[in-house]
Amino acid sequence: MARVLLKGVTKTFGKTIAVNHVDLEVPDKRFIVLLGPSGCGKTTLLRLVAGLEELSSGEIYIDNRQVNHVPAKDRNIAMVFQSYALYPHMNVYQNMAIGLRLRKFNKREIVERVRSAAEMLGLTGLLDRKPAALSGGERQRVAMGRAIVRKPDVFLFDEPLSNLDAKLRVRMRAEIKQLHGRLEATIIYVTHDQVEAMTLADEIVVMNKGTLMQRGTPLEVFRKPQNLFVAGFLGSPAMNLLNIRLVKMDGLLRIRGEGIDLALPEKGFPIPDRWIGRELVLGARPENIHPSLEKVSQQVDRQLEGLVDFCEPLGSETVIHFRVGGQELLAMCDSDSAPVMNRRIGFSIEMEKIHLFDPASGSALF
Repeated sequence: MARVLLKGVTKTFGKTIAVNHVDLEVPDKRFIVLLGPSGCGKTTLLRLVAGLEELSSGEIYIDNRQVNHVPAKDRNIAMVFQSYALYPHMNVYQNMAIGLRLRKFNKREIVERVRSAAEMLGLTGLLDRKPAALSGGERQRVAMGRAIVRKPDVFLFDEPLSNLDAKLRVRMRAEIKQLHGRLEATIIYVTHDQVEAMTLADEIVVMNKGTLMQRGTPLEVFRKPQNLFVAGFLGSPAMNLLNIRLVKMDGLLRIRGEGIDLALPEKGFPIPDRWIGRELVLGARPENIHPSLEKVSQQVDRQLEGLVDFCEPLGSETVIHFRVGGQELLAMCDSDSAPVMNRRIGFSIEMEKIHLFDPASGSALF
């Protein structure tokens, strides 16, 4: 397998910048997920690596070989598409073998490679079937098998599970993760699904408007977002983002806003003096805000009072939609303790887990 290195990779379509000066290294045998909303440039970046799009500028290296002008067929990369791209008139065996046949592999090696991949993917009993006789999950396995038999340097996955139902997606995620462990492959995987990214990735690369916003392990990106975009994009329900101001009283920092007056913990928040008195954005995840079901005492520095608009049951948990001043927030609670609508209650915040951002640059303060 091989390392993939991108240096200043840019792709434009007319005046539209799809990928904007991306620098990215994918180490050998790593599973990297490109995560972002539709239109953020992640699929275009994948197609540039595959050689299916031509670079506007920059350099792409695979195993220390620059491949800017190397045709897709000569890059030794296998791509698994969202649409499966199976030949309907061919059976499973023929679909998996077609790439090897076109490359003039001898029949014996083709048989060995296809049988080995079929066994790995649980397709041994389906080799004589046509795609029309397969389920969505089976078709996706065939598409992966066609990639595996080539023994490529790099696997590229372009939202391969988007067409599957929720239950099958869970199963296929587990199978892809196990497959990565068996193959020890270098994988670049594109998705807009946060659960897929968190489940599969060694590292997540968050993209927006053609730019890399943050890179890190799933927990690093989730727990320490470096900017407002990542903070608002990652998490379901999404992080609460509130307009506030930092003030200093009796030597201690407080967070003030519309209906908000909270004490900032003394430890873990290295706030430079230049930020005192300035407008900031407070980030708090719904799972770190909890209803107290009682009105707030003015002396409680970790609580605020809100009006419950409605509750959204999600099974064992409930999302609470409430308002503080003119700002709408979300909180989480056990479904057995959900509050009553149109009632003012207190909400406690785990202040050690809040985030503060500069509204001008969008960057996290620490």
